[in-house]
Amino acid sequence: MYVKIDRVRSGKKTYSYLTLAESYRNESGQPRHRIVARLGEVSDLKSSGELERIVEALSVQLGRGPNIELSAESAPSYGAMAGCDA
Repeated sequence: MYVKIDRVRSGKKTYSYLTLAESYRNESGQPRHRIVARLGEVSDLKSSGELERIVEALSVQLGRGPNIELSAESAPSYGAMAGCDA
């Protein structure tokens, strides 16, 4: 399973939905994807704080704890680049 963003157009407006999806193979062996759950519209999740709560809950399930601390290190100049170690 994985989390992805689905974009849906309605008239001139585009909505972005956070979805939980899974990959599977159909009867003929071709890879397919199906939506398991729609978690909500991305801008609504961000403004309500729910997106942070979802990320924190997934981090706990991965054994990373509720607060992931990121640190940046210097690197040789290859253009715009940043590195993170979680």
